[in-house]
Amino acid sequence: MKILKCNCLKNIFEKPLLLYAPVFPYLVVVLILMGLLYISKLNPITENKIPLVPPDSVLYSTELSLQEPKTIKAIEFAMLKTPTSEMLDKGKELFISSCGSCHGNDGKGDGVAGVALNPKPRNFYNQDGWKNGPKVSGMYLTLQKGIPGSGMAAYDFLSANDRLAIIHFIRQEFMTNPATDTDTELQTLDKIYNLTAGTVQPGQIPIPEAENLLLQGK
Repeated sequence: MKILKCNCLKNIFEKPLLLYAPVFPYLVVVLILMGLLYISKLNPITENKIPLVPPDSVLYSTELSLQEPKTIKAIEFAMLKTPTSEMLDKGKELFISSCGSCHGNDGKGDGVAGVALNPKPRNFYNQDGWKNGPKVSGMYLTLQKGIPGSGMAAYDFLSANDRLAIIHFIRQEFMTNPATDTDTELQTLDKIYNLTAGTVQPGQIPIPEAENLLLQGK
């Protein structure tokens, strides 16, 4: 018996794989199950995905629409000082749609888009800290050029009528006894921006039509 045990031990030392042979199939099964479990628990975030490639806009061309020349209506000088009720209604509509996100619909500078701005959007109830002044001329300059170093962008894409409508609405709705412009200040504003003269907006035609006109010598 002792000789048999010695021979078995001798065989195991000489061929150690004999020790693992009986349990090897079970080990393989366990490893496979663990691998399947690991794969099933993979976070979808770790999966590789090919990002969508946006279409190349260079391959597409958008033609200009046909527009007739038109004259943008001039502003009456009196309206620089005294707005009409229609002008104030228009100003309210434009203020909410264009300014309310930063200044708040109540003009207190608490709009949701202005939370992260530094400096904060103007609170129109506060009479201090104006960059260009609270007069019509100063507020018009702010809308025309914006205020560098702040979140106040230029609104020169709005017509002069629309900008003045916003200004008069703000002054009447939110400001207490706002400073008024002298006639000289308003005349200077008018002279710089041609408010009472009106402006001509040129027409435009699609490029193919323009090329045909050039070929025809017109």
